[in-house]
Amino acid sequence: MRSNFTSEDTIKALQEVFCRTGFPRKIVTDNGPQFVSLSFRQFLKENNIEHVTSPCYHPASNGLAERFIQTLKGSLGETSNSDINTKLQKFLLSYRNSIHSSSGNSPAKLLFGRNIRDWLDNLGPRPSRNQESTICRQFHPHDIVLVRQYVNKHPKWKVGRMFGLLGIKCMQSM
Repeated sequence: MRSNFTSEDTIKALQEVFCRTGFPRKIVTDNGPQFVSLSFRQFLKENNIEHVTSPCYHPASNGLAERFIQTLKGSLGETSNSDINTKLQKFLLSYRNSIHSSSGNSPAKLLFGRNIRDWLDNLGPRPSRNQESTICRQFHPHDIVLVRQYVNKHPKWKVGRMFGLLGIKCMQSM
């Protein structure tokens, strides 16, 4: 993973985010060269974004971002460059669905109004096609119905009259 991003790389990454989420009113960064360059300042000015920088050599002033980086690094651990993108995507999906103590909601819930579907949603039982499309008919006493009779292992259908329900799929008829 590269550690020397240019202001052009940073602008491109921000444009990708802003096309999905819209422009923020304010952005907070450290004093890295990519954030104090003329092209970066011009990009922010063109998009009417206020730029706030944290004091030099004082990471505590940007504590939320520093804490996120610490959590991210702990999650990625000793990851090879070949699978860092996969691990990063899994981490971000999980992080964005996690409830944060400061807001009581997940970032996804705050941004989209709902949590994002993830692999945990696939663990529960999936409804079968029959469950999704079955329409349960409501029967009432004295309705005329078709009755299936099992005689000598050969089911036969005949017209009958409904008298009462014995169960979900079993009724009393004449």
